[in-house]
Amino acid sequence: METNISRAAPEFTRFYLKVAKTITEKNMLEAGETVLVAVSGGADSVALLHSLFYLQKSYNLCLHVFHLDHQLRSESSREASFVRELAASLAIDCTVKSSNIRSLAKSEKLTIQEAARKTRLSLAIKIAKEIQAKKIALGHNRDDVVETLLMRLIKGSSLSGLASIKPISYRQGIALIRPLIELSAKEIRDFLGSRGIKYVNDPSNITDKYSRNKIRHQLIPVLKSFNKKAPENIYRTIGHLLSDEIYLQEIAKELYRSNHFKRWGDVWLPVDFLLNLPTPIFKRLVYQAICDIGGDLKNLNTNRFKRLKDFLVERREKTIALDKLSTVCLHRGYVIIFQHHFGNIEGEQNLVYGRETRVSSICSIRARLVSRKTRDDETRRDKAFINPALVEKPLKVRGVKPGDRFCPLGMESEKKLQDFFTDEGVPRHQRQRIPIVTDKKGIIWLAGFRIDRRVKIDTQTSQLLVLELLFGG
Repeated sequence: METNISRAAPEFTRFYLKVAKTITEKNMLEAGETVLVAVSGGADSVALLHSLFYLQKSYNLCLHVFHLDHQLRSESSREASFVRELAASLAIDCTVKSSNIRSLAKSEKLTIQEAARKTRLSLAIKIAKEIQAKKIALGHNRDDVVETLLMRLIKGSSLSGLASIKPISYRQGIALIRPLIELSAKEIRDFLGSRGIKYVNDPSNITDKYSRNKIRHQLIPVLKSFNKKAPENIYRTIGHLLSDEIYLQEIAKELYRSNHFKRWGDVWLPVDFLLNLPTPIFKRLVYQAICDIGGDLKNLNTNRFKRLKDFLVERREKTIALDKLSTVCLHRGYVIIFQHHFGNIEGEQNLVYGRETRVSSICSIRARLVSRKTRDDETRRDKAFINPALVEKPLKVRGVKPGDRFCPLGMESEKKLQDFFTDEGVPRHQRQRIPIVTDKKGIIWLAGFRIDRRVKIDTQTSQLLVLELLFGG
């Protein structure tokens, strides 16, 4: 990397060294990675693409450009064409998508900016997964970080919010990296100007209709009148806040890892453990749990955390909604955080020996015949060992139905499933997630629990039907 950069013109050297320094110090990239580069066509994203292109050989990167046509302005199609041509000139693959952002904003009651941000990110993550990229590069700069802190400070924010835009953040297992985050907007434009590199000017950045622009055009000049280095000083302060936030997050993550367990897609945490946590750790640990179940993090705020804590202390209600997706319930000394209908089983499917059958969004069932000699740990709840000679095909898998009964192995008589679930401490919301394997006569396995007594193996059984419950998307 040093050799390549040292051969460049001085302005190239200074700019790329800064970008390379940020990438190295923040551990943003590893050799041989595929990176999706989000390019709007504006100055920041164009500089980002040129920087990564220049550093491509040093890191042995495979780059792929993504652009979203928001259909908000008449010139948006020309901007999409500009990005396509830019990517082509650098011999980089490019994916352009379009979306009616105004329509989405109206239907979901979002601002135009929120709808655009949501669509861009969801599409970028989708494309990243399709091309097997673990990183998405974004063009946020130092000024964006300062403006974001000021916006949140004016509205009111937690320490996490005041830490502003992070150099690296994560969504759905994809790292969002920001290699230009330590460069100012002026440095970026000076670099592009010195090289004659073209970019698109977004007219929405000029108007003071939006809060960010007001802060940029009106508030920051006032702050600089007190101290011309105010933006740099604020950015440095954000660094201190971020260090503190990362420290608190690490404490919360470690406590979460050692005190939670997952069952049928839900997070379980001991009530007493949660109530004894200091409030800063309590908030971050709950946040981690919401992340773990794929909940809606956007509307998590101080009021919602307070409501949760009151719920745990008073225990007047059985369940409360934490956000649009996540619900919390109390069950036998535990807090269960879950999404309603997540992982529920719909319909009925045939099970075929030797194949894995997807049952729901969270689990599959594998059926196979094996010799008695290969039988492994019989105590595992995710496996059932069945006498195939006692099974009457076809084998099917489905969810719970009203009136379901079976005779659990170890019992002498039939039992209603609802009574069995109650005895086993299975919360009501989880019951529709549990696969039931049946043959022509009825239930042969309540997956994750017990087989029916009717199909148990005996000393004469030479071949086994093994049913295995597999979790994962």
